[in-house]
Amino acid sequence: MMQLFMMQSLLWSLADGSDCDGIDVSLLQTQLRLDTSRLLEPIGRSFFSEDPQQSAEFWIRYTRAERMSLEEMKVAGLQESSENAAVLVKKPDGTPLEQLYFLKVPNWKSSKNVTMRDFVEAADLSWKKVMRHEQAFSPWSDFHDGHTMDTLRFNRLKKDQVSFQLYGSGSVGRAYIPHTTSTMEWFGEEWDVSKDAYASNVSFDYTEVDKCRNYSADDHTLPNRAFWKSTFAVLNVTAARDFAVDVLHAKPRKVNPYPWPPKPGCIAVQWLKLPHQNDSLAFQFHFVQDFVYDTVLYGLPEFLRYQREFLKSTKGCINGFMLNNLILRTASLDPIVKRLNALAARYFVFEIAAGKYALLFSFPGNEGITLQIQSSHLSYVAPKRDDRLVGTSIARDLLRIFQAAIDGSRWLSLGWLSQVHAVMAVGFALKRHWHLVGSEDFDKVISSGLGATGQDLLAERSLEVLASLCDHLSRESEEGKDGCTAVLSKLTRHLPAVLRFARHGLHRRAEPGDVALRRMAVTAARALHRAGLGGDPGGNGWVGRWCLGWVYFTFIFLITKMKYNIVG
Repeated sequence: MMQLFMMQSLLWSLADGSDCDGIDVSLLQTQLRLDTSRLLEPIGRSFFSEDPQQSAEFWIRYTRAERMSLEEMKVAGLQESSENAAVLVKKPDGTPLEQLYFLKVPNWKSSKNVTMRDFVEAADLSWKKVMRHEQAFSPWSDFHDGHTMDTLRFNRLKKDQVSFQLYGSGSVGRAYIPHTTSTMEWFGEEWDVSKDAYASNVSFDYTEVDKCRNYSADDHTLPNRAFWKSTFAVLNVTAARDFAVDVLHAKPRKVNPYPWPPKPGCIAVQWLKLPHQNDSLAFQFHFVQDFVYDTVLYGLPEFLRYQREFLKSTKGCINGFMLNNLILRTASLDPIVKRLNALAARYFVFEIAAGKYALLFSFPGNEGITLQIQSSHLSYVAPKRDDRLVGTSIARDLLRIFQAAIDGSRWLSLGWLSQVHAVMAVGFALKRHWHLVGSEDFDKVISSGLGATGQDLLAERSLEVLASLCDHLSRESEEGKDGCTAVLSKLTRHLPAVLRFARHGLHRRAEPGDVALRRMAVTAARALHRAGLGGDPGGNGWVGRWCLGWVYFTFIFLITKMKYNIVG
């Protein structure tokens, strides 16, 4: 077995997208070949979310879903997210059904000053307009997966009077997923809307929406799988169908109750099935072309322009909307990569865990359809290593040591410090890049440090930033639980950035085992003393002592890694 090259994380665009220019996303082919099947099995969905925790809480409250731990989360974009959450939806018997990931990443801004936040707002407002019965439907609602109704906790929806839609006889239900651009659909059990006030209030007349639908040509049987379909809003349904056939070897369903070829005033639909050994269990793709209904603020045409501008202005990058993707699993990525190459389609390949790879691509011309296909086998490797991401694994190492270091500590016996471990664990495990910190002054100091040629100056600059931040937070924070949480949240956001920056400098400017590393640690400690964190232990309270201890620990760890030439 030939050894695969390690691949870097995703290259995320910054606010202006300029840092992605010039990145060469090349593919190298090895001689390894495997006889693999074409089967694709859906395992989950990833969402861009403005509030991942609230998006996840919706699923936990109203469906048979449980929160996933950070260690269980294996998905593209996790390392680059500033906030994240995930749930596992289960069947009534407890069998796992679908993994749902909610990720918040930096927003790319178009020349029209449009970001993902604007599209989330558009989807939310469009949903609310339909709920007020001001229009029959919103094209944003055509971004949804389909579950059977037995995964839904309808009694909780009723208790909380949640904004919900029941169509027709109550066999189809739909809800907006908070803080995203997507909805969710449930199908199966029929509710007697005449005997339930809540069901009656959320009942919608489907005759206007389905005015062009031929029910005599419809398939009314319940699906044989609980997670049975994924629906996408498109601008060119024919192109979407053909691309799915060419790349995924999907097959169009014989049943299509909507007019084809498309007719004016009617939505156009193509239903397809993924290859499956048992055709009755085949997963379905539904592509919906809707030029009938309006949206609030922004619709699919605006989104398409947004995506095309991004692709034109950047190279080797993806943006937040590509986090809205369906996740599938297959035996090998090679066959799909070959087909994408043959079509000259743009795609990204990266490693999301040890020995686990992901292929990410959007449908050309219908960029609202993005797939993430995962596999443990790949004989193509990409992209080239980027020096900016040299230190991304240090957070994982620090997390492991940090957990052992504070295990049983008296800190955690104090009630108002009980969140220390959880907050820091999340902060380090997310492995944020140094260029994602929010403070402009913070960024300026880091940039100045990167431009310095002296090793001592580089180490001193990075730690002076950390010392200044700790000092600032200790002065402004309030005592008690709220103050502790606020300080730790801010430290969690910035400290991993400083550590990556420091390691980046050490890696490029010092040889393993260099005696200068010891001098750097001394210089760093002096910098902290000058900032007021190393003198009087009581001068800055627990924040100062905590920061000082962490810096000493961190640089000892950095020195050890460099001494033994451990490359993360």
